[in-house]
Amino acid sequence: MLKNKSTAPSTEWTPNHFAWSLVDGDELSVKLEEIPEGGESELHFHEKSRQFFFILEGKADVKVEERCYQLKKHDGIEVLPGKKHQISNRGTQKLLFLLISSPKVQENDILRIKTV
Repeated sequence: MLKNKSTAPSTEWTPNHFAWSLVDGDELSVKLEEIPEGGESELHFHEKSRQFFFILEGKADVKVEERCYQLKKHDGIEVLPGKKHQISNRGTQKLLFLLISSPKVQENDILRIKTV
């Protein structure tokens, strides 16, 4: 079935941080995500899921453990299970990216890190 922003189920993770579920299987999840200028995800990790972030529009800072990577259009980064990570939009436009997870991230596999 054809999927796009108009036809895929969507969720709003935090204010103005949207995700459209393009593939939603137990072993594979593909989401199109959008983060507004200045927005970011929580610092967290997954015990089971391996993820790949691929930038379609905008610029992102992706923190993996203690290292920060600056990604631009058509850059990608893999995050292995157990690695603390966070994605931030530090650009001047919306950030649009694909988030591919295997297996699919379950709510009980999102381990949030409290920051001070």
